[in-house]
Amino acid sequence: MDTHPSDRAEERIAFLAGRYVSGGGDYLEQAVYWPREGWSSHLKDAWDLPNPLSRGAVMGIAADARDEDNYDLAEKAFIAVMVWGFGSTGYGPHRVGEMRASRPEGLGNYMLKVLNHANTGQSTAVYEFLQQRENRAKELGPTYASKIAYFVTKGEESPILDSEVAMWIWKQEGKWLFDPARWSTERYSDFHEYCRCLLEVLADVVPSCPLTLGFVEYLMFVDRAAQSVPEWARTI
Repeated sequence: MDTHPSDRAEERIAFLAGRYVSGGGDYLEQAVYWPREGWSSHLKDAWDLPNPLSRGAVMGIAADARDEDNYDLAEKAFIAVMVWGFGSTGYGPHRVGEMRASRPEGLGNYMLKVLNHANTGQSTAVYEFLQQRENRAKELGPTYASKIAYFVTKGEESPILDSEVAMWIWKQEGKWLFDPARWSTERYSDFHEYCRCLLEVLADVVPSCPLTLGFVEYLMFVDRAAQSVPEWARTI
């Protein structure tokens, strides 16, 4: 498919990045409050996950797990991604319980397998691994696979594809390009290229903004978000 964004998408992402820079935004501070008691069965006391939990904090936890072949760190990274991803919703712990029950090797060893694929240097390797039937975990669909891929890959090479991001693209393009609920490594790769094209626009017109694919995805999400909008975005 043609992955080049429309003029409308390019103009909108540049506008958002400009407002982000002028407003002193920090996308790594994007954080969620989460129900600690509800997650208690999945937590270990030594982990001490912060509340609220920020994008940057999860990236740091995932980086520690990526650098060490350690079951506990790997499980902590998996849970941190899920906590951040589900946020304040009440069904996250149950779904992660289903994931845990479906992987007899344990979530730590499961995440270690994921991290091995993250180190291949291929931006879609993690998503493709999680898509394969023998590697799937119950209740872990393509949206959350993209969230895992985002946090475990170096350099933010795998942006998150969720419903808000997909709807932002639909609004700009006038057609439905990416379905976050449908497994497709090919289409996920196309989404990468779409974001990369927008990143090239930002490098030209707002070079002072963070030049990562994760930042592009963040701008899309914030532009669609009805709640928890950061201060820099309150007037757009």
